[in-house]
Amino acid sequence: MTALTRRQALIIAAATTTATAIDPAGLLGARPARAQAPRPAPRSATYTTTDGTTLTDIPLDSASKATGPVGISSPTEASQVFEITQDAPFNLLGVTWTGAGLLDGQCRSRNSDGEWEPWRDLHGGHGPNEIADPGSPDVRNGTELVFLGQTTAVQIHVRGRRIAGVETGMTPGMPGGLSAVLVRPSKAPLRTVQPQDREPTSIAGTPAKPQVITRRQWGADESIRSRNPVYNDSLGGVAIHHTAGNNQYTESEARQIVRGIYAYHARTLGWGDVGYHALVDRFGNIYEGRFGGMDRPVQGAHAGGFNINTAGFSMIGTFTSTAPTSAQLTSIAELTGWRLATANALNPTGTQPRLTATGTTTMYSEGTSFTWVPRGQPITVPIVFGHRDVNNTECPGAQGYRYLGQIRSTAAAYMAENNGGEQPEQPEQPEQPEQPEQPSPPRPGGNRPSLGSLGR
Repeated sequence: MTALTRRQALIIAAATTTATAIDPAGLLGARPARAQAPRPAPRSATYTTTDGTTLTDIPLDSASKATGPVGISSPTEASQVFEITQDAPFNLLGVTWTGAGLLDGQCRSRNSDGEWEPWRDLHGGHGPNEIADPGSPDVRNGTELVFLGQTTAVQIHVRGRRIAGVETGMTPGMPGGLSAVLVRPSKAPLRTVQPQDREPTSIAGTPAKPQVITRRQWGADESIRSRNPVYNDSLGGVAIHHTAGNNQYTESEARQIVRGIYAYHARTLGWGDVGYHALVDRFGNIYEGRFGGMDRPVQGAHAGGFNINTAGFSMIGTFTSTAPTSAQLTSIAELTGWRLATANALNPTGTQPRLTATGTTTMYSEGTSFTWVPRGQPITVPIVFGHRDVNNTECPGAQGYRYLGQIRSTAAAYMAENNGGEQPEQPEQPEQPEQPEQPSPPRPGGNRPSLGSLGR
């Protein structure tokens, strides 16, 4: 099955969408204000999955210009602000473009009171390894999908495109083929798994597998998965990520975010499946990500250039200035410890280095424009590393990165529970974040195993 392109869809919808380009130069007020009445946009393409999730792709490159204050503190001459309004509400936003580089931009949504929310940065996505020519105009890149909460209007501020180069650094330039992708995920409840459908949760000599909400339970539409699993020879490291957007989601909205990310990765960006191996919400719920078995070395699409022999676990939310919750940190750490212990248990002959949550590993870059490390060059990083350690990104955010030491030590302690290992020395920990308002419910059961080491 081919991925949904910018102009391809099953349903074409133009009547309910408007888009306006706003020139912010010289028109900035201290308080955000609404722009001029929006004008009709180019035709938009909407794809609906079998579970009812919709993705509406709206080209922005031919939107008509308008003027109006938009509350941006530091515009550039080339800055453009696009405003999109729809009759039907949506919850998530992604921005795509053609060619290499990362989008330099922001977004904000209009709330139910008619006021604009604060601007938030758009974070660049860092997915597959297999882009042969990342500078080709046919390559479509995209931001991470931003959770906005329910809205009918969004503004997108595009400052330009940044292309990473070994000598040139970050070079600005306006991206081509800009499109906004508006996602309205299915609101279906979790599915009940029958006893005969449950899989074993652990193997001998490993700690218990944390409770996992499986793809079947959260409602993955397998008809849009166009990629079969690619299995690497081992596991050598775990990358910690965050997603993007508003952190104040409900448990029901967390499931919707997972469905939206899956549809956006699989269809819009053409990755064929969700890029992460697992996602963890602020209540501590763990969601199975990429198809193929959470305990097997399935190659993901989460850290371009370093997807081989790694697992990608992502905390749902943005952790630039806000810390992950205690439940979120505990769940992602226990999942990490279980995954590393499982890899070791499947390597009884010692043909691969044994993994520890506090150790380091040497990986070899597969290249791509997502990383500064040239193809074939080695880099030594912690076995449990932050996305920013290998890619051109701030992920998992300053606050998320600050808690990596705690994630490692908790994972090491979890690994030691059933393998006779010694408890690790506890490093000094950051102050614990506040607990979420709603308690975490029981989390359903999970999957099965692989081996371990990075490199080639």
